[in-house]
Amino acid sequence: MPQPIPARRFNADQPIKGALTLVVFAPFGNDEVLSQYPDGETREILDHPLLENARAVAAQGVNVCLLVDRQNDDTWLITIDAQGQESIRPQLKCAMASPRTLRGLLEIADNQFPGSTIALAMEGHGAGYFPEIDATKLTVAALTTFGTTKIEWVISPDSMNPKDASSGAPLLPMGEPMLPMGEPMLPASHLPISTWGIGHALASYVSNRKEKISNIAVIHFNNCFNMSVELLHSVSPHADFAVGYPSYNFFTAGRAYPEAFAEFFSSPTKTGETLARAFATANRKALAAQPKPHPTVGCAISLSRMDAVAAAVDATAAALISSLPEKRDLVVKAIARAQQYDTRGDFRLDVPDELTDLGSLAASLRSASIDPQVTLAAQDLSSSLAGVFIYGERAHPWVDPNVEWTLDDPSLAMNIFLPDPTLAGLWDWRSPYYLETIPGRCIPQPQVIEFLRQTRWVAFLRKLHENVPFAGLKTPRILAHPTAISYPRRVTKK
Repeated sequence: MPQPIPARRFNADQPIKGALTLVVFAPFGNDEVLSQYPDGETREILDHPLLENARAVAAQGVNVCLLVDRQNDDTWLITIDAQGQESIRPQLKCAMASPRTLRGLLEIADNQFPGSTIALAMEGHGAGYFPEIDATKLTVAALTTFGTTKIEWVISPDSMNPKDASSGAPLLPMGEPMLPMGEPMLPASHLPISTWGIGHALASYVSNRKEKISNIAVIHFNNCFNMSVELLHSVSPHADFAVGYPSYNFFTAGRAYPEAFAEFFSSPTKTGETLARAFATANRKALAAQPKPHPTVGCAISLSRMDAVAAAVDATAAALISSLPEKRDLVVKAIARAQQYDTRGDFRLDVPDELTDLGSLAASLRSASIDPQVTLAAQDLSSSLAGVFIYGERAHPWVDPNVEWTLDDPSLAMNIFLPDPTLAGLWDWRSPYYLETIPGRCIPQPQVIEFLRQTRWVAFLRKLHENVPFAGLKTPRILAHPTAISYPRRVTKK
């Protein structure tokens, strides 16, 4: 069963009083589209619409602190106080994938605007679960057991297959294949902070404070797939509310932020939950104003609920394990009926995509007649996710008008990584890291998130795939980050 998470520091139900600071972490350094949004011609930081939108937030009496890293540019620290005083300073080039950078940004915001309540916005790309990987351990010697492991990997556009499949199966402790030009199982760019790294950054920030200077009231995961149970559980001890998008979210360079704060200030109740929901509804309005469909699903949760969610996942996994292998076909069919989110990059939200909506999965398991214990556990899982859904839409997205995204089911809540859902033996590249719950056993992985260590979800995945032949690992693909297709430019340089 999950161990209790640390006691919460703040009362999330209390109104937010005093000064507010919006902290924006924007790692665009490996992405030309986000760096030069909206028209591919944004060459200077002063021209980027994220800065314009930050100024519009500050005009409402909110302090703003941004760290923006762009391709072929410095990393910029931008602060704007509630009176409109602005500072834009280059920071050379920051390592945006390091937890130290995110922690440092929060400390800068504390020092610049002491005593204010923080709303943290994570911009850029999201991936759902993303492993912590120590690149210094990706050596030929380490990954071939100092030359004694004889595995030849065959790499095609769709998969990577070892000639000795038993040595490469992700269900077993294993090293990763290594080529002279780099690690073929890691995306070469767009690398976000790992799931563990984000949680560690917040934990380090909180623990290093000499006194309670500020309260992280809301974390807005303003990117794709990061309304993720693994990520939410990792940050849950260190903030009050989280808001995000379990599927794709379209990049708008913070266009929704001025509207979100306007909605918050006009509300009679000014709590973290009010602000979290305002972020989601403002995002919906910004995308609805576009000339073509940009369907999304927005969700928010009080992070104090994540221990109960983890316990419900654990109980559901245990019940599913008890039903296997006899009821495996029914379990696989229930997974296929649940809402999936794209991991193939084809914009089709169905299996064999490997991010499954947890609320939709619970609803599917409830009606699957697998086993009374599974039904009961799934009901409890549904209850733990009640009210997380804020909005969702059914439409043909402009990125591919030939598909329909049915994202209007109120059971939708957050995604969970469920690799190889069709039991084809073809695994997402993250699978070897996800399935190894002992830190350091997988040589490049020094840390494992608590959700995987505290629940039986990994044990369920192993049991589900028992005796399934290993076919290969999918080659890592950088999924497209959809953007809003129009933006009225009103940039005024300072």
